Amino acid sequence: MIALRHLPTLLNVDVDVDNEVSILIGSEVPEAHWVFEECCGRRKQPCAARTLLGWTLIGPLSGTNHRVASVNFLSGGQEPLSVQIERMYNADFTETTLSSKEMMSIEERRALAIMESMVQMVDGHYQLSLPWKYENPCLPNKRGMAVKRLDLLKRCLEKDVDLKRKYKETVEEYTSLGHAQKIPNGQVGSPVWYFPHHPVVHPQKPDNIRVVFDCAARFQNTSLNDQLLQGPD
Repeated sequence: MIALRHLPTLLNVDVDVDNEVSILIGSEVPEAHWVFEECCGRRKQPCAARTLLGWTLIGPLSGTNHRVASVNFLSGGQEPLSVQIERMYNADFTETTLSSKEMMSIEERRALAIMESMVQMVDGHYQLSLPWKYENPCLPNKRGMAVKRLDLLKRCLEKDVDLKRKYKETVEEYTSLGHAQKIPNGQVGSPVWYFPHHPVVHPQKPDNIRVVFDCAARFQNTSLNDQLLQGPD
């Protein structure tokens, strides 16, 4: 086969690791199908043809007693590549056309029903109630564990003054925007769950600090995530 680098105009080809043309995709380059030399055998035997891309074999690889019919479909115009890929995907994965609601589990249906019935608009933002798995969720008081995690966080921040400043600014922003609020001592309701939290910094955005609340933190063999319905995707 002839190497792709010698044919800059033949764009619709598949190249193997040796940089040789192995598969021709489409027919936008008609000169790639020109036949310069041909070696034919008897009837119903393969035929060898030398094209611009080298020698290729045309015909059956083995004999068969079954009648085989080939159908070629030609379509004019330039169909967008995105449409071609979508049609190919839908043909190979027909199950994707099914409704996602038909494949939801009982818990997913229940979570969706809770969210749809509880959603409301508050100060221009959507607000949802937590989709609890159980009527009385198991939420043991994990304040002691959360305080230990907080002490570790404070030690980490004390070693990095810049990180401490950014973390403080982020938490204060949550409060100023109403995303969080201070609760006076003695006014903590029940049940209550204390979240350990820690900073996350994106390598490409070192000035932006995100506070991550650890909903997967386990205490007495449970976590907040364990008490909530996951819901559908």
